[in-house]
Amino acid sequence: MNLSTKKHRLKDIAEVERARKGQIYPTGTVYVQVSATRGQLHILKEPGEIEGKYATITPKIRVYPLYFLIAMERAMPRFLARYQTTINIQMENFEHFEIELHEDYETQMEIAEIMRQCDRVCENEEKIIEALKSSKKIALGTMFV
Repeated sequence: MNLSTKKHRLKDIAEVERARKGQIYPTGTVYVQVSATRGQLHILKEPGEIEGKYATITPKIRVYPLYFLIAMERAMPRFLARYQTTINIQMENFEHFEIELHEDYETQMEIAEIMRQCDRVCENEEKIIEALKSSKKIALGTMFV
């Protein structure tokens, strides 16, 4: 696993534009809400349209899609802290967005898989917590009959 990274300006490695009605975007396109936003990021799992309240980010370089989303999520808070002036993100501010990427594609895939496993573990823990809350509620309900 090669852990070396390189910092890139987003505009140099990806096409960034406001989503256009009727346009079909390719699988792996990352999109960020720019209207009334907290920087929510999403990824297209299959080709499709994206609402106009989003900016689309389509990589021009070879990058593993899920890894690219993870890297964007890491860089977004810093970007918002510096360049978000209202509840909206101004499209011209994406000119200043910097992202750090691992250069090796295999490393990107490994990191994405590790994060996927972490997400699964978190989801399972949340299910356990919900089951325990439900059990507690039932137990408390029968205690005071």
